Amino acid sequence: MSGRAFLVSALVLGLGGLIMSLFRGGSNDGIRQAAGVLNTLMIVIFAAMAWRMAMVRRFAVHRKWALRLFMAVAGVWFFRIGLMLWLVIFQAPVGFDPKTFTGPFLTFLSYAKFLLPLLFLEIYFAAEKSGSTAKWITSGTLAVLCLGTGVGIAGATVMLWLPHLK
Repeated sequence: MSGRAFLVSALVLGLGGLIMSLFRGGSNDGIRQAAGVLNTLMIVIFAAMAWRMAMVRRFAVHRKWALRLFMAVAGVWFFRIGLMLWLVIFQAPVGFDPKTFTGPFLTFLSYAKFLLPLLFLEIYFAAEKSGSTAKWITSGTLAVLCLGTGVGIAGATVMLWLPHLK
């Protein structure tokens, strides 16, 4: 039941976010809006494939589509922590204007927020089938990515959330 609830929630929120972005002002940059459209399209496709594979009881394939769906849905979260990681590393808004919230880094991040996690997920899937060396390399890469995620979360906590709790 929780998988179905996640799938329906992912579709509703993904499509809702797309509608808000396109019709209620989101980014005025067409390239960044295209990233949102692509991300939503992936959410819809991954949800449909996860559902289909579950219905035909191909659970190993369903698992992969469900994980892809999770990564695509988490794009908004990855954008936020990726931006905070960037700010923690450079201690300044490098590659974008914080007043207009435009710039090449934000354009890159608009696509990277869902394409990079999906790429690393596919690498993980490939490592599952390969020898121990590939598994160790993949594990090390994932450990570094987890560390970066932790720094991004800490940055978001300190820069975005804690100041508003006072």
